[in-house]
Amino acid sequence: MEQEQAKPKSFQEALRRIPPRKWVLTALIGAVFLLAATQMEKIEPSTKQSTGGLDGLEASGGMETDSYEICLQQRLEKILSCVEGAGRVEVMMTFQDSGEKILNKDISQSSDTLTEQDSAGGSRSSQENSYQENTILSGDSYSSGIPYVIQEKTPCVEGILVVSDGGDSPVVVEKITDALSALFQLSPHKIKVLKREP
Repeated sequence: MEQEQAKPKSFQEALRRIPPRKWVLTALIGAVFLLAATQMEKIEPSTKQSTGGLDGLEASGGMETDSYEICLQQRLEKILSCVEGAGRVEVMMTFQDSGEKILNKDISQSSDTLTEQDSAGGSRSSQENSYQENTILSGDSYSSGIPYVIQEKTPCVEGILVVSDGGDSPVVVEKITDALSALFQLSPHKIKVLKREP
């Protein structure tokens, strides 16, 4: 009858029994996974951009007007429904533009003046101006990087329609109109508050 191998008495003793080749193989596999994870981060960089002071409103890969509009409308619906007498509220907004991204640019310009004398004693001068503008890209390589955005302007609101349970009350209409006018610097004729159908 063959003698059974003695079982290790502790975890440390079990670790000591593992051959060094297995330790090296485990370390190599770990290094490969770590390298692969690092490369994946470089391929898919995080591109979250802030949308200019509206907490919780972010769009990945820069701001998309549709997602910004939906988030802003939902936020307004939640806030305006808290106005006394407003009840349930639905909001629709229109925008003048889709916003603007201001990119970081490397600008170089120079001016050279050349003065020539002719044999008759006259002189002639010419001026040469040069201007060069390059967009700065972020990323490891210049050709595959993405433009570096230094400022992002939100789309400009053109008009707002609010449908509210309390839309038939002049007091509620005035409160909602004043609030939206103050938030978006809109004149009151660009804000319309209607009574919601029961």
